[in-house]
Amino acid sequence: MKRIILLLFISSFCVTYSYSAKPIIPPGTAKINDSLYVDKTEVRNIDYIEFVYWCEREFGVDSDEYLSILPDTLVWESQYNEPMINLYFRHPAYNLYPVVGVSYEQAVKYCEWRTDRVNEMLYLKLNKLQSNVLKNEIQVPAYVIYRLPSIQEWEKVAGLPLSKRTMKKLQRKKYQNLHKCNLNVSNEIGVPDDMASITTSVNSYWPNELGVYNMIGNVAEMTSEKGIAKGGSWKHKPDEVSVENSFNYEIPKAWLGFRCICDVNLELLSHYF
Repeated sequence: MKRIILLLFISSFCVTYSYSAKPIIPPGTAKINDSLYVDKTEVRNIDYIEFVYWCEREFGVDSDEYLSILPDTLVWESQYNEPMINLYFRHPAYNLYPVVGVSYEQAVKYCEWRTDRVNEMLYLKLNKLQSNVLKNEIQVPAYVIYRLPSIQEWEKVAGLPLSKRTMKKLQRKKYQNLHKCNLNVSNEIGVPDDMASITTSVNSYWPNELGVYNMIGNVAEMTSEKGIAKGGSWKHKPDEVSVENSFNYEIPKAWLGFRCICDVNLELLSHYF
């Protein structure tokens, strides 16, 4: 299991960089400008599980480093009780669902960990080195930095329209009554009209013109301002949610997740091209 997840991580975050005269585009992200990229989806359970396994492997299951980054699965206690508590984070069926039960501090630690791992892989590839080089104490350059988006950055991406191609597609009769995001649209007897009673896969519904999914709905997303989330979630009614509206939180929630922004150091990378 650990081997499979490690390979998934390498595939998702590292080996698909393009080494050419063009700027490096971090995998899984969409370009905001030449030096700024945003994740196309919310951070998934499978992504965070790799973080957890890495900490377990490096520090041990009894270490503070490992224990401090485990999600709080009890966030599901008042909603779906034991099945979701036991299954949501660990079961493969939910691998591509957004991670929840994560605190602001844990999200920041994930961003820092992701930054380190991607920079290490870039260092090896750009310098054509073997991975055993990393066993030595070396200073790996900060080619990229992952972080939580500012409120302004988040709103800029969330305010973008759907692509023209998608808008044209949605004009077809078979798509006209479909929901465009995962919000709480339960009918009178409590059954959701779109059958998504909680979160759903991070690439569900319709992406905006950058190819970014679920800026509105699915899970509300943390910003760099602690305690402020944006975008609403599966638990919020449509009239509660807009690009401008914010949601306050103090502790991990079943409706709260995050995505990363990535800063690319063009000056540093220009030395390789």
